[in-house]
Amino acid sequence: STPVVAVQRELDLAIGDLEAARELFAEVGYDRATIRAIAARAGVDVALVSYYYGNKKGLFRGVMSMPVDPEEIIIAALDGPREGVGERLVRAALSVWEGPETSEAFRALLRAAVDADEGASKTFGEFLSSVMIPTLTKHSGITIETARVVASTMFGLAFMRYLIGAPLFVEPSSEELVATYGAAIQRIVDGDAG
Repeated sequence: STPVVAVQRELDLAIGDLEAARELFAEVGYDRATIRAIAARAGVDVALVSYYYGNKKGLFRGVMSMPVDPEEIIIAALDGPREGVGERLVRAALSVWEGPETSEAFRALLRAAVDADEGASKTFGEFLSSVMIPTLTKHSGITIETARVVASTMFGLAFMRYLIGAPLFVEPSSEELVATYGAAIQRIVDGDAG
């Protein structure tokens, strides 16, 4: 076969991997879906799925069309003194939410999370609970209870600003949001003894 045909075959396999993953994530959730089960459903070798996506988190990013690794964004934002965590988290989130290369995919992800498709929202919720919240607690030293408050505050802002478009949330500039939400999140973090 020609190189073009071989590349197309590999792309078809990768797309099949995403469809199989999307179906399995919807059926059993993020936690219970395995790379092996996804590969079996796609009819490909498990090594091929690992080659394209690295691991289950990478595959989930592909399924949800995440243009960046949210875990890496959080870890980078938490790198630094504890007293600046709130501002760094909000600034990092806004850079993804409003970035020219990431904003469209992020908004599609938000829509999918609240879509009528129960499987997508369940999978996204499990990803937040299994990956994102533990990353936040591990790298910030805050309790899981505090991490839940921080995450719900951040996603509340995202939903109000980007999905609902409420004027009180759309009108402030990014820097105004960094100042107000950063300070609020910092107070939440400071109130946690760890």
